[in-house]
Amino acid sequence: RSGALLETIRSRCALVHLEEEALRDTDPWALEFLKLLSSGDELQRNGFLVQTELAKPDRQRLERFLSGLEDLLHEAVLSGVTGRFQNDEIRDLTHRYSSAQLLEWADLARQARDMLPFHVRAGDLLGWLGARLAQGQA
Repeated sequence: RSGALLETIRSRCALVHLEEEALRDTDPWALEFLKLLSSGDELQRNGFLVQTELAKPDRQRLERFLSGLEDLLHEAVLSGVTGRFQNDEIRDLTHRYSSAQLLEWADLARQARDMLPFHVRAGDLLGWLGARLAQGQA
């Protein structure tokens, strides 16, 4: 029985180590948007989404942004539990919002990413994301 516990601890330690490595390769748009989420400024956040739309990103670029955002939000939840923060934005986010809120936002990023194969226009997708994030604002 103690061997099973040890394997569980090892697997969780490996997960934390892998996520630290992944954070270094974070999408810059996702990191910038995370900063705006941590600021709580809805106007700036929506302005960023409009600027992102005006940049005319292709599907792969949007996928990197949304995947990066989802990963960062999951990292914030994990950091809130472990107390080990990769950057100030993640620390601020975990102090400002609950883990449940962060997980809800990560799920919204995943839902938006899941819409990409259906050729949803960037403006519609990012507008949907902004509106849904505003609904869940604490």
